[in-house]
Amino acid sequence: QMPTEKILGKPLARFTTTEDVPQLRAFLEEAAGKSSVVTTTLLLEDGTTTPVKLSACAFEVGGLPALCVVVTDLTEMFAATETRLWLASIVESSNDAIVSRSLDKTISTWNAAAERIFGFSAREAVGQPISLIVPPERIDEVRMIDEKICLGQRIEGYETVRITKSGAPIHVSLTASPLTDANGNVTGVSIIERDITEQKNAEAELEEHRQHLEEMVQQRTGELEAANAELEIKIIERKRAEEKLR
Repeated sequence: QMPTEKILGKPLARFTTTEDVPQLRAFLEEAAGKSSVVTTTLLLEDGTTTPVKLSACAFEVGGLPALCVVVTDLTEMFAATETRLWLASIVESSNDAIVSRSLDKTISTWNAAAERIFGFSAREAVGQPISLIVPPERIDEVRMIDEKICLGQRIEGYETVRITKSGAPIHVSLTASPLTDANGNVTGVSIIERDITEQKNAEAELEEHRQHLEEMVQQRTGELEAANAELEIKIIERKRAEEKLR
């Protein structure tokens, strides 16, 4: 990013920050005797800095000692590392269980929310088959999910039942996505599971109240119909009595 004429003839320290100059000098002194590598920053023409790796080795030019320094820009690597750390932070702070597994159904990652929801620690879960949390009668769902995942499909909002370490069933809503390698081949499954047990219990309670109310309405309607029928009978009997008196 800097013209060659602005680089040639200038000391290497000119292209680093003031606080990094001692580190650079130590690096060059070490490289004079053997190969050396250091991570530092370079000062760009616009005043900004960029992280770099300097690799140096000593050699001779016309009988005079010299150093060959290779500069590797680490900006993309640092950005990728920050992105990975950011994503890892999201996974660990999520309220939803985030689990990944291989296509042979072996659990490979298990976040803090999965520990809280299912009761198994990461040490207990990683390396175990996914059947650890899948009820036997639901194991066919795993095969169904894998079939779709292998086709590159994503499953969203699938409601099912899982089991905790205590053996208690819980209702979950899961989203499953394919994990792929650099060549785009599906190598595993990423699963996000949200505990919706309270929601399901609330829905069941609401349905129970609705049915109870419906039964009460039907009972009251029956009582009213019976009362009306009885009233009609009494009216007819009264009319007949009145006709006899005439």
